[in-house]
Amino acid sequence: LVQEGHTFAEILHGVVDRGVITGTHQQADDWLRYRLGFHRQGKPTWFEFQYSDEGDWLEVREYPLSDGSVIITEFDITERKRTEAALRDSEQKLRLIIEHVPVLLTFVDREERFQFVNSRYAEFIGKPVSEILGRTLREIVGETAYAVLQPHVRKVFAGGRGNIEQSRVDSKGRPLHLHIFYAPYIDAGVVQGYCAIFVDVTERIEMNKALIAAKEQAESANRAKSDFLAKMSHELRTPMNGVLGMTELLQQTELEPQQRDFLTTIQSSGAALLDIINDILDFAKIEAGKLTLEKSEFNLRQMIQDIEQLLQPRAKQKNLSLQVLIDPQVPAMIIGDAARLRQVIVNLLSNAITYTLQGHVELRVQCASISAAELNLRVEVKDTGIGIAAELHEHIFNAFAQADDSRRRQFGGTGLGLSICRELVEMMGGQIGLQSQPGWGSTFWFTCPVTAGVKTTAPNTVAVATDKTTAAAARVIQPQLNAQVLLVEDNMINQLVARTMLQKLGCQVSTADDGHAAVSAATKQHFDLIIMDCQMPELDGYGATIEIRRWEQEHDKCRTPIIALTANVLQEDIERCKTVGMDEYMAKPASLAALHKTLLRWLPEDRLQPPPP
Repeated sequence: LVQEGHTFAEILHGVVDRGVITGTHQQADDWLRYRLGFHRQGKPTWFEFQYSDEGDWLEVREYPLSDGSVIITEFDITERKRTEAALRDSEQKLRLIIEHVPVLLTFVDREERFQFVNSRYAEFIGKPVSEILGRTLREIVGETAYAVLQPHVRKVFAGGRGNIEQSRVDSKGRPLHLHIFYAPYIDAGVVQGYCAIFVDVTERIEMNKALIAAKEQAESANRAKSDFLAKMSHELRTPMNGVLGMTELLQQTELEPQQRDFLTTIQSSGAALLDIINDILDFAKIEAGKLTLEKSEFNLRQMIQDIEQLLQPRAKQKNLSLQVLIDPQVPAMIIGDAARLRQVIVNLLSNAITYTLQGHVELRVQCASISAAELNLRVEVKDTGIGIAAELHEHIFNAFAQADDSRRRQFGGTGLGLSICRELVEMMGGQIGLQSQPGWGSTFWFTCPVTAGVKTTAPNTVAVATDKTTAAAARVIQPQLNAQVLLVEDNMINQLVARTMLQKLGCQVSTADDGHAAVSAATKQHFDLIIMDCQMPELDGYGATIEIRRWEQEHDKCRTPIIALTANVLQEDIERCKTVGMDEYMAKPASLAALHKTLLRWLPEDRLQPPPP
């Protein structure tokens, strides 16, 4: 290519002719003119060019000499060019990411001047990028925001990292919540600047606020539901106490046969109404999350026997055989929620008796061991009743569900019983189900994990006596008592009912209409027992109990048993009774038998006999 005696122009033409310079003829001619022009100027020349389609590059340096000759050096810079192209490609990709990432990015140098911002930050500030670069942080953000940011900036220039949340207003007047992250740029051990990343968390903050508001609204609704539940419980049970109490007292008098029949009808209707009220209140408590379980040791076999005695009269009325079978492996004493377990069994048995027109109803209790102490109780209630179609099995445990409307018309009921049973069983950790077909009867079953007990008596805790617990015991009341009882009740009808029941049991009764009168009476005279209503004007039963307990401690007096007799039936009401110092809780309406049983539990031995003649 290069031979002695050839001119510089001939050498360049030879380069073009051999295809070293790629491109069109026009491009080759332009290259020749460019090279010759620089050569004729007699000045040193430096340039780079691509000489092949494969991307090969040369760096050419020409040094003219005084005698007209020239020294030319050429370097293959292909690898360098490829590296530069790769760097440009990476830079373009990085810039693409920076411009489209949903955050605001800045780089500030040691003099707090912006050296880089992305377009999102420029949009946030409301200025073109060119008007931000080179200006100070104070100039761009303003004095107020700068004063907030300055402590964090100082921390970063000291080599630390930081992050803050800040409320700002963008260029369009929109309020934003920003989470700002700071990271120092360190070179040769010196902080040369920092990178700041602004993340818009407005949506998250607003969503959190909405969630908090929704939570508060739900809690407010639950509180309203609980308040309504408590009020309805009190307002419904208070008159029911008068109706059922007076009915029971009237039964103890001399009546003509027709009058007794009328009275029995009133009592059974009142009991049915009370069952409906209890079902509705239980369902409402479950819905409001206010129903809790209480674990204690109790005699399961005795409870089953009590249930049998309770329901046997109903079965005999319909000429049904009520059979109870308890597997010998079932322990007598177990630990669980006796009241709720009893409620489920009574409900299933009551349903079976209601829907069975002839034949028998069978209660079977079995258990299987889970571990040395843990047992899985299985209870089955089998009847020869009308049965339930298979397509209704899935819905029978839903609220207000019955097999069909004709059943409700024929047999009555709210349709809440089985729904409550399912909720209670699942709360106790068990399962519930049925096998049934029309005309062949039904078998309802449930399982319940329990713990085998070891004691023979129940633990000494605040007891709970309800009308359901002892309704079957409304038979002839045994020996009369000899006790001084203070009855605290503001409702005159309920006061009359309770006073008459207590007097019928042989008690000497003093009455108080409110909490203040109760405290005054209890601190002036000794009583063997106090029966306390909870909801009263001025000073309620809770406050009165606190005052009486304080007085007993201050004067070193014996603790007088205080029994709550109230229409408030929520779990928190029972817990509150325990907290203020009451010894037992009785829900209105309370039967004469339930009252008698409670007095026997709390009165001293010498008060359990009638007074001497």
